[in-house]
Amino acid sequence: MKKNITLIITLIFVSLLLTSCLSSADMDKSEKTISVSAKGGVTLSPDIATFRVEANETRKTTSEALNAVNKNMAIVLQILNTYKIADKDIATNSLNLSPQYDWEDGKRLLTGQNASQSLSVKLRNINDLGKIVDEISKITNINLYSINFDKEDKTEAYEEARILAVKNAIKKASTLAIAANMELGDPITINEGSSPYISYDRGNSTKMMVSEAASYSTQTPSGELTITSDVSITFLMK
Repeated sequence: MKKNITLIITLIFVSLLLTSCLSSADMDKSEKTISVSAKGGVTLSPDIATFRVEANETRKTTSEALNAVNKNMAIVLQILNTYKIADKDIATNSLNLSPQYDWEDGKRLLTGQNASQSLSVKLRNINDLGKIVDEISKITNINLYSINFDKEDKTEAYEEARILAVKNAIKKASTLAIAANMELGDPITINEGSSPYISYDRGNSTKMMVSEAASYSTQTPSGELTITSDVSITFLMK
């Protein structure tokens, strides 16, 4: 019986010793890695502009208010048609009819009826934007807002930004490897930190020398768009 117990203890000890040796060997053979983050950016010139136009009128009756809105919107559409903006690039965002109330001596009184309509417009010839704004500004009681510039097709820019981000990450990792007296190996993981995003710089409009009596036309500098991609890459080290 004592011999059996001694044998079992011996086997356990040998097993623990072998496990320890294997673990040390595995640690010695563990892969060395380096992880870096980098970004790449591509600058683009906008080729489209979007904006919104809204007509808002209050009259005694709903039909009168709606008729006033329709009149102004007809003028807006005529202007947009003059600049050859396609029907597909003009869409109604909202059309609202609602009563208007006021309070007097704690009582709510009907004061009129309100009508409003909002259009979103995509302009493909951004050089016409200032002239369109000037034309629409001649309409009484009209709102024009939310002017934005963009690049309609950014597919290639997204790809270029990702490629540049990866190249910058490789360059950064190579510099660190040389500094550590090591050699950079193959990448083992590549992660994009976030989807490529757009930053916008309007730039500065050009000042024009004009007389005090001159009429000023609307200036709409489009600035630049920057597509940026962030990546994190882990490399093997040799």
